[in-house]
Amino acid sequence: MTDTMFDKAMALHSQGRVDDAMDLYQQIVDTDPNHSGAIHLIGVGLSQKGHFALAVEFIKNAVVLNGSVPEYYVNLGNALSGTQDHNLAEQAYAQAGALNSALPEAWYGMGSARQAQGQPEQAVEAYKKAIGLRPDFVEALVNMAGLLVPLGRLDEAVEAAAKAATLRPDEAKPRYILAQALEAAGYPGEAAGLYASLIELPQCAVSILFDAANRLASLRFHAEAALLYKDALTKNPSEVALWNNLANSQRELDQLTEARDSYARALALAPDEPSILSNLGTVLKDLGEWETSEATLRRAVDLGGGVNAFSNLGHLHYLQGRAEQAMACFKQALEVSPEDSDAAFHLGIAELLLGQWQAGWGHYESRWKSRRNRETLRHQNKPVWDGGDLTGKTILIWSEQGLGDTLHFVRFAQDLAAKGGRVIVECQDSLVSLVAKMPAVTAVVAMGQTLPAFDVQVPLLSLPHLLGLTVENMPVQKPYFTAPVASADQQVMSDKAKIGLVWSGESARHDASSIYDDVFRCTRGQCVDFVSDRDVVGIERSGNIRILCPY
Repeated sequence: MTDTMFDKAMALHSQGRVDDAMDLYQQIVDTDPNHSGAIHLIGVGLSQKGHFALAVEFIKNAVVLNGSVPEYYVNLGNALSGTQDHNLAEQAYAQAGALNSALPEAWYGMGSARQAQGQPEQAVEAYKKAIGLRPDFVEALVNMAGLLVPLGRLDEAVEAAAKAATLRPDEAKPRYILAQALEAAGYPGEAAGLYASLIELPQCAVSILFDAANRLASLRFHAEAALLYKDALTKNPSEVALWNNLANSQRELDQLTEARDSYARALALAPDEPSILSNLGTVLKDLGEWETSEATLRRAVDLGGGVNAFSNLGHLHYLQGRAEQAMACFKQALEVSPEDSDAAFHLGIAELLLGQWQAGWGHYESRWKSRRNRETLRHQNKPVWDGGDLTGKTILIWSEQGLGDTLHFVRFAQDLAAKGGRVIVECQDSLVSLVAKMPAVTAVVAMGQTLPAFDVQVPLLSLPHLLGLTVENMPVQKPYFTAPVASADQQVMSDKAKIGLVWSGESARHDASSIYDDVFRCTRGQCVDFVSDRDVVGIERSGNIRILCPY
């Protein structure tokens, strides 16, 4: 009779009818208090229902009654893991492995316990044993791949995650871990495709969608990130971080009105959250709603918004032409966070605007660590020039940022030549012929081409700092460029030519901040007219001088 009840209870348990199964298990124990199987499975049921401490006691009693069953120890380890006692859990799994070393669940549990205790390499070895015993053990493959990524064992991580994703193509976690492994291995496009594809899976957890969207945003796939944020919001519309991060991507996509509305939704859920106020104030600034922007940013500051709130308020003051107030904001930002490179960089800009060049050029050196900077410090295999004597040395000065920056700052090649240096310039291909005409320049190489030998190097916009340039000692230089002689096939402009002025920086569309800077360059000047880039042909026909800006 008891055996029949036990078989029926286990069948109910396997069907997911845990409560019905536990009622039968209890009836068996009432009849036979030493029935270790029923006691053990009561413990398993309690563990499944989240009552881990009580589950531990039942399974321990089953072990006392019959300590030769390895599965009892596996489930004891599971319950102990639920109580966060990972050390005892590992001991339980080890006992299960000692009783049956061919039990993959024992090695998987041991891997989980070691992972929870911060022992990634030991955990990987345990997972490997579980997979060796059961090659299609998806959970072990996924967990192992997730650990191999931070360990830098990327080929192994990709292989394990790809196998898990093949075995469970409709499951989110294997695909997500594979995307992480590919991203770490240097395949951002493939990773982004996998992150974005998670939207196709109806059972994808909000936490995975959120993390994947964040990864897409960090890779600058903002359109795909926005889709994932929106999908996650259909499942959890009250999650503040989802609304905030959706708005961040919308701003990067130049969807300013949508970004403002998303920040407002986030703020409605967290009215006194300074980071959201700071973000909202920034997009209001971008929309030109400066009065509301300033009020919002000041509230963010008052609520403890910290370095970002002060910095964003400083940016607004830039646009308002209030350099002194901007400088004060960035100084306050650095008081809050002295190591913040963004605040230091923008403090430098404000100081330069105010003629405080010595301090300004020094702070401008923070640009390489600024969050906005998209460039890489090149030629780091050679020493950076320290501003000293260059007699007998060859110095490479290399272009950074845009064409205009090269045109403005390459003039300092003359100062380097005066210090005894042989000057090589690495610049944009379109400027090579022009820069080559500078007497102080020995050689010019287009970026990406093979460079001649040199002793020291320096990025172009670091020269004012290293030369100690100030307003007072700024050299008055005669023209340092001469126009190339027109070739026979170049059209000579007549005195009746109509001229269009293209007024924008060499900023890419993906850099939202640069786009806004371009727009406000135009509004600060005296623009005759604004046209889109599609109207360039119309400039020639119009007879007017017109200004072409990004919008």
